[in-house]
This record gives sequence, structure tokens and C-alpha cells, in this order.
Amino acid sequence: MYAVIDMGSNTMRLGIYHNENGNFKQFFHKKEMVGLAGYVKDGFLTEEGIEAAASVLKEFGTIVRNLGIEHVMVFATASLRNVENTEEAAVRLWQMTGFKIHVISGEEEAKLDFKGAVSQIRSRDGILVDIGGGSTEIVTFYDKTVLDALSIPVGSLSLYKKQVKRILPKDEERAKIRGIVNKQLNDAGLMVMKPESGQLVGIGGSIRAIGRLYRHFYELPEECNVMEVKKLKKMYRQIVEKKNGKWQLILKLCPDRIHTLIPGFLILLTVIERYDIDTVVISRYGLREGYLMEYADGENEAAAETEGGEAVQEDAAQDDAAQNGAEE
Repeated sequence: MYAVIDMGSNTMRLGIYHNENGNFKQFFHKKEMVGLAGYVKDGFLTEEGIEAAASVLKEFGTIVRNLGIEHVMVFATASLRNVENTEEAAVRLWQMTGFKIHVISGEEEAKLDFKGAVSQIRSRDGILVDIGGGSTEIVTFYDKTVLDALSIPVGSLSLYKKQVKRILPKDEERAKIRGIVNKQLNDAGLMVMKPESGQLVGIGGSIRAIGRLYRHFYELPEECNVMEVKKLKKMYRQIVEKKNGKWQLILKLCPDRIHTLIPGFLILLTVIERYDIDTVVISRYGLREGYLMEYADGENEAAAETEGGEAVQEDAAQDDAAQNGAEE
């Protein structure tokens, strides 16, 4: 039994898995929309943001303890990677919750995305995209082998926060978002070549939300995980042009992403057009599963025991008391 906690810029997620002869099967999942990217001021994650993250970590910790799970891993992506006070925030969270947090690099995130997704997909070549709240990871692959892997520091929540004044972006705001994404892709120097399969493998909350809209829009069964690009673009146009009230599908199907779905959609469309993609395949597995496969040997397990967390907080309180006494 393993628990993996993913501290993303938009959502924090807990996944609990059972190891069946080397195959990890998820049997419990919980997410909280925390929006840590919205707590960044002048490049620093604020104390309010740290407290918001700590609150969710404590909630997840209670679930883990109640289920008696000993193997717990906690990692952070752009939520801590892209701030100036990464180490300080990680230490504060450890003191507050007892969880040691592994902050992974953008390149490692992209490779772990691929490792998780490739275990579930049939595609042997293509491009993999993970659109997060604060960053987007991209992997090109051939014969199920990574050719290039990178991360660009733009995500659905960070773009919304910096570029959109209201809830849904206007025409000029959407154009600006596309320009920013294209510039980041150019600066990253990612090789541009249409994959033989013409496929893009999508993972992450934004792409799964777009998949829900797509299935509803075209009245497809829940198990459908393939989106045709022509139909995807048609759906996008009707949503942003607010034809027949189609934009309200976001409120109906993905209310927690009403502000971030269109920025995330624009990232996806920009990559699709850059690589002349024909179809998008949505993978159920991705970063958390890849992280589990890579680190299930326990080298990066977090300190998640009840006593451990309480001991850390007690030690921190004693240190604070000692420091206050010395100052007095």
C-alpha cells in the first residue's frame, strides 16, 4: 500500500495505490483545489499560501493514518519549484505537518509524466503534454523512448492570474496567451517534428477536464479517451464565442476550472498546431504513477507518521520558545 501526495500549483492530490506484483492499482483518490500559484507575491509563496498547503497536507495525513498506510511520498512541482523561497517553504511545511517534500525539477517532472503514461498507452511515438497550474511539461518520444523532455514555466492558473482580468479571457487576452506559450516553446528549443502517429498524449487535470467537455459535447461514452483535433477546435470555438450558451458547459461539468480551463485549452491548442497533431489521447496515468514507479523503493518516503508529525511541531515550538527567551 502506497500513498502519493502531489502538490501542484492549482490542485493538491492524494492517490492511494496497491502494489500487485509490480503493477500499481489506484483505489482511492482525493483532490483539493488550493491554487497555490495564486498565493505567490513578488516571486515568493506567501505565509497564507504555506498555511493553505499545510491545511490540505494535514487533511491528507489524517486519511493516510486512518488507512494505516506506512509508505507515503510527497512531492511538489511548479508550486514550490517556481518560487524564490522554495527551501524555506518546504521546511515550514515539514515543521507544520511532518511531511518532507521532494521538489522535483521540470525535466524530471516531464520524464516521470512519460514513465507513468507509457505504462497505459499504446502509442509508440508522439508527443506527451502535461498542462499543470504553474508549468507545462512536454516529452517527444519514438518507439516508447524519450527523445526530448522539458518544462516551460506557464500553466493554466499562472496564465489566468497574469493575463486575464475577468473570468473568461477576451479575444486580445487569448491572443496574448498564445503568444506567450509560443515564445516559451521557442525559447525552450524543443525539436518540432510531426510524430508519425500524429498523436498527442495528454495527461493532467486540464486535459481530463477538456475530455469531459468533449465527451458531453459530442455525446460520447465515458470510456472514450480519444479526441479528434478538428472536433476539438470546433468545440473550442463555440465555447469561446459563447454560441448557444455552450460556455456554460464549463460551469456544468468543470465548475472548479471555470477560470483556468480556457488558458489550459489555449496551451493545448498551441502545441497541437505546432506539431500538426491529428488526435489527442487522454491517459489516466501520469505524474503520480510515474513518481511511484520511480521511488517506490522508499528512498524518498516522507515522514508521515502521526507521532513524527507531532514531534516535528513540538520541536519547532520548543525552538521558537527558546529563541523568544534568548531575544528577551
